[in-house]
Amino acid sequence: MPKPIKITTKKGVRRYKVDPIYKGRRLGAKTFDTAAEARHYERELIAQAGKGLATQKRTFCEAMEKYRLEVTPSKRGARWEDIRLLKLKRDTQLSRVMVAALAYEDFEEWIDRERDRGLKDSSILREFGVLNQVCRMCRKWRWMSHNPTELVDRPKESPPRKRRISDEEYKQISAALKVEQPCE
Repeated sequence: MPKPIKITTKKGVRRYKVDPIYKGRRLGAKTFDTAAEARHYERELIAQAGKGLATQKRTFCEAMEKYRLEVTPSKRGARWEDIRLLKLKRDTQLSRVMVAALAYEDFEEWIDRERDRGLKDSSILREFGVLNQVCRMCRKWRWMSHNPTELVDRPKESPPRKRRISDEEYKQISAALKVEQPCE
């Protein structure tokens, strides 16, 4: 077990920081006034992790923010994904849930709330895709053990449009735009 790291604040106060790691997984850094308190915290967390009791104390809002800052800028559709993530963070019922406690029921309730607000299934699917990616990254960061979005009954995509423009409509449009009709 490594020694706590000594930190001196701007005001000259000495503090001790520990960042316990168990089986390659960070359990949560914390700063204390004394080295003994820091060592006690570290031992306690590692003991809990050995028994399977340690959980991440991060909310889904924190996960979305980390994803928005670290992953989204590298994507081609970064602007739209950023807008969606900011909107999703405002959904307090979903964003306040602890990442380790997320269940597929939380996402199904979110889908129902969005439908009640009048959002179409295609829009819900786009936003759900972003939530799915955030959960996948949480697994990569080892913030959760499973991806709860895999069990969610997703909304069905609406069928594509089949309507074609008629010859009469084509003539009216080309007359309004003063475009000559192509040779047939």
